[in-house]
Amino acid sequence: MLRLNAKKAQVMVNLHNFALAVDPVITAFMQSSPFYQGQHLGKDSRVIIYRGGAALDYPRGLYTAHPLIGALPDYVDDVPALLGLINNRNDYWMKLLESKGARAQYASVLDTCWGPVKVNKLGTIEQRGMDVNRPSLVIAVAVLLKYASRLLYEDGARVIVDPKARDITTRDGILSIPSAQMVRDELQLLSAREGLANAKVHAYCSSLYNLASQQAPKKVHILMEPLRHMLRTRKSVSDDLLTHARARGWRDGTTLPQSLAREMVLEQAGKMFREILSCRTLLEKLTW
Repeated sequence: MLRLNAKKAQVMVNLHNFALAVDPVITAFMQSSPFYQGQHLGKDSRVIIYRGGAALDYPRGLYTAHPLIGALPDYVDDVPALLGLINNRNDYWMKLLESKGARAQYASVLDTCWGPVKVNKLGTIEQRGMDVNRPSLVIAVAVLLKYASRLLYEDGARVIVDPKARDITTRDGILSIPSAQMVRDELQLLSAREGLANAKVHAYCSSLYNLASQQAPKKVHILMEPLRHMLRTRKSVSDDLLTHARARGWRDGTTLPQSLAREMVLEQAGKMFREILSCRTLLEKLTW
């Protein structure tokens, strides 16, 4: 049975629910997988394939039959509910292994979570739902989450679910988030399929960006510039990849040729190397 320090427990509940609410934001900003085995399933094909299920309208997903293990869960109301979620997930996994004749030992019940949001051994929350991406975007999203969540772990703001909310707002020590149903069944799907091109996703992403910008020191705003550019152009790395593929002859509804896939991989590897150098230079110039 997992136990949490009572002093930090409510903050953990707030951070857990906040991490779930912002999942469609960071998956939209970080999407870089418009293709899976040559097929275009959405701007974030990896999320669709990995999580699957009714919420993403994909019955062949890796965790379609086991949403407790790998899908986006519901919010929790309090500490007992969070502990219950963690322990129920662990019990489910261990029974599943037993039913298959397999055995495994884990150091903690926290180790049996492969979903988008995980409570870890350090007493913090891991946001695990996003694609890998270029260094500048990894840094930008890290800064975004750091300063948006600072309201919770430093200022003591409470996270409140507002059934009427369509974005993320803060007022008088309360951070309001939309219902779990809207996040899971609407925004998650729209983010994975359409990304920033969708008006609802764009507005939702803008609300979190604006919140983080208000909290972040001016000197680190430059680190979030890639996100501001994406909001302005409404294009992610997935959009860039799709544009490249179409320019080289690929058409929607067809399979991406292996030769074109190799070409795109090499191009992205070159961009990754250049970004590593430019990001290192930028970070060295900042005075922390």
